[in-house]
Amino acid sequence: MARDDGGALVPAPAPTPAPGQVYLPAWRRAYDRLVKMLRQAYAQAKELSVEREHLITELQFLQSGLREREEISQACLQQICKHEELRKRVVEAGTAARLGGKELQIHCYQKFAELAEDDLEVFTPKFGRRVTGTRKFQIMSSRNQLRADRNQLIQMQNWNRLSSDIASG
Repeated sequence: MARDDGGALVPAPAPTPAPGQVYLPAWRRAYDRLVKMLRQAYAQAKELSVEREHLITELQFLQSGLREREEISQACLQQICKHEELRKRVVEAGTAARLGGKELQIHCYQKFAELAEDDLEVFTPKFGRRVTGTRKFQIMSSRNQLRADRNQLIQMQNWNRLSSDIASG
């Protein structure tokens, strides 16, 4: 802005346009600048919208992959728990069978001792008293029980061997 002779401010004269260029008023230039800024903001918003959609799609893809991995790991964990439980049951059964086998073996040895004493009484009639019919029946039933116990012991030993093979395999 310039001053006139009286000292009052006078607007500066409009610049002369270059040859071939039309001079636009100030409001038109401001309008054009605003339009240009709005177009840039719209392009930027459109670009951000596309990027947002891309990020949403990528996030959904990652979430689905995470859910699938979680389901797979849960299935594996359940399978591991089942195998661990089965292994514990086999070990417990083997331990119980071994302990039961030892008790059965002790029982069998006690029966062997009783039968040996009974046989000694039966086969030494000249040194002992005569064996009656009921006593013979008792000896025979004891022998049958002993055979049944021995068969059970053999079955348990076979089962122990089989379960230890399964547990180690």
